[in-house]
Amino acid sequence: MNLIPPKKTLWVADKKTTYASQDYAVIPLNTNIIIYVIYIMAWIFALQIVKMFNKTYNLIPIMFAFFIGCSLLFLLDYINILSWEISINKDNGKHVIMNNNTVYLEEPSRIIETNNIYHFDKSKWMLLIDEKKYSTFLKNKQITDIPFSQRHEENNNLIDSKLVIPKISLLVDCSYYLFTTLITLSAVAIRVNKRLFNDIIPWVLISALIGVGGIFIFIWERNIKELLFHLAIKKKILITAISFALAACFTFISKVNLRK
Repeated sequence: MNLIPPKKTLWVADKKTTYASQDYAVIPLNTNIIIYVIYIMAWIFALQIVKMFNKTYNLIPIMFAFFIGCSLLFLLDYINILSWEISINKDNGKHVIMNNNTVYLEEPSRIIETNNIYHFDKSKWMLLIDEKKYSTFLKNKQITDIPFSQRHEENNNLIDSKLVIPKISLLVDCSYYLFTTLITLSAVAIRVNKRLFNDIIPWVLISALIGVGGIFIFIWERNIKELLFHLAIKKKILITAISFALAACFTFISKVNLRK
């Protein structure tokens, strides 16, 4: 049973709207290939560091962590290219399944520049509109618009976005909690014995370096598309840090089980 409605819809806002209709940017294939190559190289480098601490490390928990991280990266890309989404009204909890696989337009989110058709009574409002009907209005020049990704700061302050900024804050919080978890794991390991601590500390340091370091990567964004692309890169950096943290956790668990 196909739950995705056949009617294709899109989000439409005006220049005064302070709400962002999307919180992701699809990463180009060439860029994604480079990201996966860097991910693999980071793991190869990490293994060389681990050999300096322990030449007889267990490869199985490390492989589990590597493939889980890789799977999470693939899952993120898969979610970002889906041609449908679920929109939930926070006031009444009702949800709407959207088919945003647009045919007539390049993006399923639009910003109206001149408008004689639709009325936006509140600055936070966005309208969910049939794509075919909307494209007809565009063709007849009853409205003019730009894709949401081309929204510039002079039209709507990116810093005031009610969706993008909380997402960045969430990533910062995740990095903080990841770092806190790693410190706790290290404290427990050193209380068990020094050998166990030496086994996990390379993974802890590499994960903390990548996770915390990713927070301080800043890119000058000229429009909302570049801001969302920046956010997508930060997500991938965090996933990479999580994969190394999992290597520390799995190594810890395997060593403790072996001692039992």
